[in-house]
Amino acid sequence: MTLCIYEVNVRGQRWAKEILHVSAAKAKYVYLLEVQDAWQDVEFKHLECRSLGRVQQTTDFLAVATRRQVPYARLGMRVQVESDNGVIAGSNTADNFEVLFTSGAHKGKILPCHPTWMTRYFDKSGNVLGDFFPSPYDRTTT
Repeated sequence: MTLCIYEVNVRGQRWAKEILHVSAAKAKYVYLLEVQDAWQDVEFKHLECRSLGRVQQTTDFLAVATRRQVPYARLGMRVQVESDNGVIAGSNTADNFEVLFTSGAHKGKILPCHPTWMTRYFDKSGNVLGDFFPSPYDRTTT
């Protein structure tokens, strides 16, 4: 799955926003959900979208990955958060990762996720690079 950056806007307006997604149509849909909260009369057909290219690693993202002690994390990397699969789509000012979920209850949504809470990181071959699920042997008994 390749993430691209799309600039989405309402035709004739200056409400452009960059959205990371796997297709222009999905980026437009995410944008539509955001603008419809304030402007209910905006429809999918009113949106324009242009590709800005594939997602590139940024120094901001790499700095977040380093601070959160997951220096191997990369934009576009497959992850498992709890029981749902997704792809890292970015980072935010809270030093969390933005994950585009590809399965589960949040499929199709991009949500903030703590990089070391119930998360597994996979390389391109599916091998686990990092595992932040608690070990069954770490449990304490009272």
